[in-house]
Amino acid sequence: MLLRKLVASSIVLTLLTAACSDEPVEADPEAIIALAIETMGNVDTVGFFLERTGAPIYIDEDNILEFTSAEGRFSTPESTDALLTVRALGIPTQVGAVQIGEDTWITNPITGGWEDAPSGFTFDVATLFDRTQGWSALLDGGLTNVHFTGEEKLGDETLAHYRVTAPADRIEQITAGMVAGQAVDGDLWIDSSTGEIRELTFNTDMADGVTTWSLRMTDYGAEVEISPPDLNG
Repeated sequence: MLLRKLVASSIVLTLLTAACSDEPVEADPEAIIALAIETMGNVDTVGFFLERTGAPIYIDEDNILEFTSAEGRFSTPESTDALLTVRALGIPTQVGAVQIGEDTWITNPITGGWEDAPSGFTFDVATLFDRTQGWSALLDGGLTNVHFTGEEKLGDETLAHYRVTAPADRIEQITAGMVAGQAVDGDLWIDSSTGEIRELTFNTDMADGVTTWSLRMTDYGAEVEISPPDLNG
């Protein structure tokens, strides 16, 4: 009986020591991914910022509108509005874009008026948040060579950092259709406590050189309402 009490006391003491220790608790990389799969499959609204540097990428068939960045919002099931920064014939300008289902409108770079998007316009961020084809599916077996590098404290958030390889079809989604047929290695950061993806960065090899991409996401769950633009305005 005395031996049992000593063993029990020893276990309790060990648990209390671990609980009170200043040593950080080791993160569970698989548990964080599992949480992210669930979280990203239930995103209703989110803000995003997609940025490109390096070799040029065009979003029209005539290679006139060179994509630089896009900042916007997503609302379920498949609506986005964004402000795209582009270079039109070498001149920096901004283009508004609204997508609701299969309909897409943009502002004319010259007049500023809203019009139907031209044929070949490739900007479809909504696919990232598709319930079956978006982030959740990508995290749930879509990524390969997943390597957890550790947790990083950034501001008030603790982010889990992974090195990953993303398949070509998902890179096409992440770049809103601007890059096709290319699997890439990249860096992925996930909020350890919520499972929200914060950032993904990667490089793509294009005809004119290497393009660097950065996708950041914020404001999960914010109130968002996206409506068709006034084409007569």
